[in-house]
Amino acid sequence: MGIGDKLVGHPMAELLGVPLTAACEAQTKLAIEQHGFIQSITLDPAKIEEAKKTKSLEYKLQCQVADKDGKITTVDVQAQAPLFGLVPVPSLLIDDVNIKYQMEVSATEKIDEKTQAELDREAIQHRELQDEIRSKLEQLSIKTYKN
Repeated sequence: MGIGDKLVGHPMAELLGVPLTAACEAQTKLAIEQHGFIQSITLDPAKIEEAKKTKSLEYKLQCQVADKDGKITTVDVQAQAPLFGLVPVPSLLIDDVNIKYQMEVSATEKIDEKTQAELDREAIQHRELQDEIRSKLEQLSIKTYKN
């Protein structure tokens, strides 16, 4: 009898399924966290009703500009950059799952068809014996009643 035959009937789906289910749940939680991070970086809660305005970084620059005559002047320029483009989004992903476990078979039990057939035969004989005893008891009670 091989080791595979000894493991028949054990809940292999549970043994392998629990760690895989945990990995799936962890991946779901990571995706939710990533979505929450993107929402917190990109959408401005104060302006969410205004067509979902995104958060921007506003800054002022001084640029040198040449006019028509070639004269260079300094001009103040105001610019905006979306915050989402400036902040790296963490890549939260489970790429690989290794499930390692060790199993020890301490005892095995085998019930073959012959043994089961014998048990069934004994049960039938037991029922027949009960019916015979019941019938004799009924006959005795009838005889006792008549006397």
